[in-house]
Amino acid sequence: MFIDIPRVERVSMDRRVLEELREGVGFIWERPSLKGIFGTSAVLNFFGAPVSVLLPVMAREILKVGVRGLGFMESSLSVGALLATLFLSVTPEVRNRHKTLVWGIFTIGIMLILTGTVSNFYIILGFFLVLGLAQGVVNILIHVYLQRMVPDEKRGRVFGVLTTICGGLQPLGYGMGGKLADLLTVPVTFVISGTAVALGGISLYRVPVERRPR
Repeated sequence: MFIDIPRVERVSMDRRVLEELREGVGFIWERPSLKGIFGTSAVLNFFGAPVSVLLPVMAREILKVGVRGLGFMESSLSVGALLATLFLSVTPEVRNRHKTLVWGIFTIGIMLILTGTVSNFYIILGFFLVLGLAQGVVNILIHVYLQRMVPDEKRGRVFGVLTTICGGLQPLGYGMGGKLADLLTVPVTFVISGTAVALGGISLYRVPVERRPR
């Protein structure tokens, strides 16, 4: 006795991934609030990327603090992010997540601008502590927002688009930062990057807030 098993068409993994990304982009494009979040995330990842590339140059050539000073600067960012996580974990609920997100992104931009205008190592450590705090708040709020606003069946596709945007724009930001630092200076590059990020935060303020789907 033979069993007739229907033939199943195999869909290549690459094709399926592309289709899911396309569905995710379509879902985002239909919702102004998600478009605003993703557009601002793109600006943040592109113009914020030069920080990690130019930080060693700033520590060595501008602040003259060497590897040890670089370690303290990177630690300040990490401590700030940790404080953000601890703060949000004990906070019952952020009442106005949209405004908090806008202020967080704007603060990141301002800290980058101030870093480019100061040459005092200890003051910059303070800036980086606030910068890490703001980055932590922004990252957590973006993920909370997507968890709340995107249905379960679409969430993987939407997060896939976010990962693609972040992963794709950061290397381009590295190249842009290096080129600007060669043409101008490292401090000027920080100011330009910070201005772009701050403007991105301001633009997000005008984006309508979408209510959570029932």
